[in-house]
Amino acid sequence: MRGTGGAPERASPVFIEWPTPPSVNNSTGVARNRKINSRNLRDWKMNVAWMAAKQFGAGVHRRVQVPGRVVILIGVEMNKLSADIDNLTKALIDQLVVERVIEGDSAKHVLGVATAWNPPGVKLARIAVVPSQVLNLQFMPTPSGESGGFFLTQFPSSVAGE
Repeated sequence: MRGTGGAPERASPVFIEWPTPPSVNNSTGVARNRKINSRNLRDWKMNVAWMAAKQFGAGVHRRVQVPGRVVILIGVEMNKLSADIDNLTKALIDQLVVERVIEGDSAKHVLGVATAWNPPGVKLARIAVVPSQVLNLQFMPTPSGESGGFFLTQFPSSVAGE
């Protein structure tokens, strides 16, 4: 609560740009009859941890960036038409928990996820984590119709008032 006795303070949305993770299909291997993370996944996680520390501050004790219930918007740059978008989102959402952007990835915390293929680029994933509230989203396809993205057509009040 604010010191003035008003309504609870709402967390601000967080906007993140991370490298596109390896597909779930390429994220594990087997060593000594045990399932292990692939080198690609380990490298990706290390890179993301460095980027998160740079954006949010270092340390495992940093506070959760967007506490409570959230909605997550993800745009992943397309690198091939045969890719399966949901094979990329799991690693991104799991890493949001590891990097303390969100409290957890269960239904208790994540109320919705919208994911879209963005036009090809340098293999980035753009993520918006927004506190749960009424949101106005619009999907806008590219002129070719091969990709697109979700856009907040009206920013949440915590951003608009800043």
